[in-house]
Amino acid sequence: ATADMLIIYDYAFELNEKNTVSDDVHRRVKERFGVVAVVELTALVGYYTMVAMTLNAHQIPLPDGATPVFN
Repeated sequence: ATADMLIIYDYAFELNEKNTVSDDVHRRVKERFGVVAVVELTALVGYYTMVAMTLNAHQIPLPDGATPVFN
């Protein structure tokens, strides 16, 4: 993984795992990508989390022929 990918991963992981982001990770993402990108990244993580929760809550099955990645 590239350095950019790793700081994005750290940001998304902390946001999902802790419901917040540490000052250090927030600073690293902001310095690398800018304030607007931090807001967009936060919204993107939130959107995909919402989609996953919706699919899980309503027990939407995988499409025919798809195999689960995680068991």
